[in-house]
Amino acid sequence: MNDKLMTMTVKYTNGNTQMFQFPRQSDAHNVGARIQEALASGNLLIDLGDSTMLIPLNSVESVTVAPSPEKLPMNAIRDAQLIKG
Repeated sequence: MNDKLMTMTVKYTNGNTQMFQFPRQSDAHNVGARIQEALASGNLLIDLGDSTMLIPLNSVESVTVAPSPEKLPMNAIRDAQLIKG
């Protein structure tokens, strides 16, 4: 993967999955803070260039971002390994 790009996989409660690719966010407002804001607002807002997608978090089962953001919220469990699932 290009080291300047990130991917985000959104798995929905209905079993569907969407995958997004975006440039690393270089502003002071890092991805970890954006995750916290999404949790607080109850929505995930994604700028797709020609449109904007609003995803209600109550329809989301999980969100995976790779590579892992450098800055994560304080409550993040660090250096974990997925061993099953």
